Amino acid sequence: MAHLGFEVGEGFSLLIAFIGYIILITEFSRNKNTLHLFFAYTLLLAGAIATVAESFYLENVFNLVEHAIGMAGAGVAFGIAAFLAHKKIKSLDSGVKRKLGTRKW
Repeated sequence: MAHLGFEVGEGFSLLIAFIGYIILITEFSRNKNTLHLFFAYTLLLAGAIATVAESFYLENVFNLVEHAIGMAGAGVAFGIAAFLAHKKIKSLDSGVKRKLGTRKW
């Protein structure tokens, strides 16, 4: 088997990330409320691209990009997206409770 320059698992991870990104772009075009999730997944895809790119050129730079942007940046961005979604759900929940509490049966 010929050496590709990168591990097959890294290429497969990039493929899966790219397919997920296409799905997310489709969802983002319909629902602009997914901006934080879109940003987080963009960082995750950048990390996957850097993982494969480090096998060909500037290994240290792309390794830093993979870990700092792809892993740490995406983790922080996903955390922010989860916090904002939680905040929105709590806001909607309190609004429903308020409406139900004022209704007379």
